[in-house]
Amino acid sequence: MSETITQQQKRDQRIKNAKLKKHYIADPAYPDHFMRLGKYVTEANDGSEDITEDGVAWYDGDGTVSEEITGYTERTEFVGTYGEDEEAMRYLNHIRRDPGNREVIWKVENANGTTEVGLATASNIITGGGNAGEFGQFATTLTRKEAPTVTDAEGKEYTFEHPADPASV
Repeated sequence: MSETITQQQKRDQRIKNAKLKKHYIADPAYPDHFMRLGKYVTEANDGSEDITEDGVAWYDGDGTVSEEITGYTERTEFVGTYGEDEEAMRYLNHIRRDPGNREVIWKVENANGTTEVGLATASNIITGGGNAGEFGQFATTLTRKEAPTVTDAEGKEYTFEHPADPASV
């Protein structure tokens, strides 16, 4: 029996956030022990931003002032409730008081089969607090310290195939 794909399925290939990306952290001392940031996390907000230099006009142009992108900061803020049964949250609770020990390995598994791995800094760690009748708050921000290594589903270096490139068809 062959499966048929409806026109709606062809057009709508959106994926809910919970399945789009899976986030993990590891202590650099134990780089193979990844702990998932998922249970009790209700939001993962992308706070990435371009670093820009405003008001640049070049002599080889017509003098029009433009914005120059000089860098990029990749970060995600995680928000939810704290659960002592979650390894990643317990680990973050452990390192929160030590500003010299906030480096983690951040791994992201994407729905398209790619995986991103690289060093990051954990900041703004909250592992409790809030209304007496509610669960304790949880929050942290992971900020990349380097460009991650990106691999495909087979573990090979990922290369983006541009839709306009005839070789990618």
